[in-house]
Parts: sequence; structure tokens; C-alpha cells
Amino acid sequence: MRPKISLIVPHWPLETVHDDMLRNCVKSIPADEKIIIVNDGTGMGKAINKGFELATGDYFLVSNNDCVWLGGDILAMCDPDAITLPDRLAAQVDNRPRCFYCMPRWIYEKVGGYDEQFKVGYFEDDDMLRRWENAGIPFRPVNVQVFHEPGSTLNIMPNRNAIFDENKKKYLAKWHELPQ
Repeated sequence: MRPKISLIVPHWPLETVHDDMLRNCVKSIPADEKIIIVNDGTGMGKAINKGFELATGDYFLVSNNDCVWLGGDILAMCDPDAITLPDRLAAQVDNRPRCFYCMPRWIYEKVGGYDEQFKVGYFEDDDMLRRWENAGIPFRPVNVQVFHEPGSTLNIMPNRNAIFDENKKKYLAKWHELPQ
């Protein structure tokens, strides 16, 4: 039986260019169910959590609004035992799931969603990565290609440094060290 994939895309419409990025992203990714969450400054994690709550798929495919699917088999992203990420992702920070990944529903049910204490966009993914790793969840690259335009939202925010500093303090208070 073919697994059902729910696409979850957090979106913060700061400028019309972001709406265009969202349209390109959603059109490019073949999924059974598409859920776009408008994030009006409440945080990427909170927006993705809302998507997790609304999704009905067996797998959650999470994509930043500035990602575009370039190729590969979407079903290859469906691994019942791991979180998968593209093996070719332009501008990827590291080889861990951040801006584009797929996970089976059971991982969300086991580990939960993003910690909503983090505002807008910094350290939310680092915290989630640490929680997945602590739970022993493996990450696996698959043969798919995705283009990502990093920082398209955060880089235009006038108070991004203050948000970064605030979230860094929260991360340090929680984990007592910075992410590696």
C-alpha cells in the first residue's frame, strides 16, 4: 500500500516575494495532502506543530517555504524507521534534517513537536534535532534533490539579532551548551 504524505510548509508572508516562493515550493512537491501554515511571527516551530496536528498522512514532509523540489522519487523519502533528508540540498548547513525532511508519524507521536518557547526561527531546529538524537531517531539521506534559498525570511527581519540572542539564551538554559 502506498503511504500517504502530508506536506507541511510554515509560511511568514513578510513580502510578496515570500508568497511567490511559497507558490513555487508547493507546486514543485508532489504530496497527497498540502498544509500551509501562515506564521504571523509566532515562530516556525509553532507553525510546524500546527501542521503536525492537522496532518492526516502516514508521513510528514516538512519544507521551508523557500525550498523547491528538483528531482528524485518522493516515495524514497518515506522510511518507516528514520527521518529522511535530501542527499543533494543546495546551501544545506549540515547533513541533518532542517529545512526539508520527511518523518513517519510515529516519530512525532514519540518525541512530540517543536518547543514553542523559541521565537520566529533561531534554535528551534537545533532543539528539535537534539531531541530526535536523544530519542535515538536515525537520519538518512535519500537520492532526491532540493533547492533551498537560506535565510530568505530571517535575513530581512530588522530585529533578527535580538531574536537570535534571546533564543540562544533559551537554548543554553535548556541544554547548557550550544549546538555543535
